[in-house]
Amino acid sequence: MRSMHKLFDKTTKEINKLEQFMKTDDYKKLESDKQELIATRYKAKLAYADLLAKQIIASL
Repeated sequence: MRSMHKLFDKTTKEINKLEQFMKTDDYKKLESDKQELIATRYKAKLAYADLLAKQIIASL
């Protein structure tokens, strides 16, 4: 249970970093295929965080 919380915290921090980067000019200057890779990684992290949250709730 505790490890799921740590994973959730780590994942949400990574999501926040990606969100911040996606708002920068550096992100906007990237080629579209690289932007797509970052956006896909962001979506995957969101799905993973959602799954972890559901597992945490189910274990309560």
